[in-house]
Amino acid sequence: MTRIAFLFSSLAILIPGANAEPRIVTITMTEPLRFDPLQVEVKPSEELRFHVRNTDSTEQPHNFVLAKPGSQKALVELALALGAEGPARDYIPESDAILLHSKLLTPGEGEKISFTAPAEKGVYPYVCTFPGHGFLMYGALYVGLKAPRLEKDPNLPPSAVQFLKEQNAPPKSGDVARPTVQRMFLPDAGPAAIAVALPGTLNYCWDAGACKLRAVWRGDFMDASAYWKGNGNALAKINGELLWSESLETFPLCLRSANTVRFNGYRLIDGIPQFQYRVDGISVFETITAKPDGSGLLRNFEIPSARGPFRFLIDGGKNVTLRCAAARTIPGGFEIPEGSEKSFTIEMNVP
Repeated sequence: MTRIAFLFSSLAILIPGANAEPRIVTITMTEPLRFDPLQVEVKPSEELRFHVRNTDSTEQPHNFVLAKPGSQKALVELALALGAEGPARDYIPESDAILLHSKLLTPGEGEKISFTAPAEKGVYPYVCTFPGHGFLMYGALYVGLKAPRLEKDPNLPPSAVQFLKEQNAPPKSGDVARPTVQRMFLPDAGPAAIAVALPGTLNYCWDAGACKLRAVWRGDFMDASAYWKGNGNALAKINGELLWSESLETFPLCLRSANTVRFNGYRLIDGIPQFQYRVDGISVFETITAKPDGSGLLRNFEIPSARGPFRFLIDGGKNVTLRCAAARTIPGGFEIPEGSEKSFTIEMNVP
């Protein structure tokens, strides 16, 4: 080695960070539709190497997209708009908001991505843009900022935060404090099922993937022991008496002809979720509560931009009678007239 080369080599050793290896940040995609961890703290301009891996036991593909602050929802919409082009593009849309991304990873696959953190402080979202995942599956990269506690972080999906709370103290069987909301795999529902224990004795399962109420039962909440023993990939068991289950193959809310649905998440109001989704591009807000006397459920719908009349189809079943004061009864459901279409409530009365 020449004397000059030796001097430069010695100088590099003396300069802090000159020979520093990139910090490894491990991100896994796992069930149910979540990133682990949900929060990552880094320094501005820090050299990083993301080790991204899909460990989802439900056999679902995922990607990892890191984006500029405030761009998450727009990217999810752009990815959905790719349509038939999506698979060939790994569901990565064209956008200046994307800072880095992985390919679409199948379970067991991983990818390593080198990245220099942004120089500007801020909260940079990371999200899976596979269709239907991005409304539930996202996290936050805190650049130069301290991340808040999980339950106080507005940049995280409530479903994933709730899942982690349950994981720390998993219910195995029997009843729970009410109201309670749990992400859980349940019979006859998709992988995005949400189970809710209402005040009183009634419980229900709402399928976020299909935006449908799937089942109503009375008694103890559920037995989740098989779910936890199966590392989160087994079905929980409904406790108590099953009162009603979904029998319609079509989507019940008929606003237009196509009836395409898209879940936008939920927010808790006094511990009870208000589900937010879109039907043919029209925003719907649905809240399901127990009647004060415990004799059934009240399904309240708010559709601010609705234009009636339209239909709501539902199978009452042998144990359920239905009533909607604002609507006209038709075979298999109700017709919601113009003037009542922006807010109406359907009663589901059970024995």
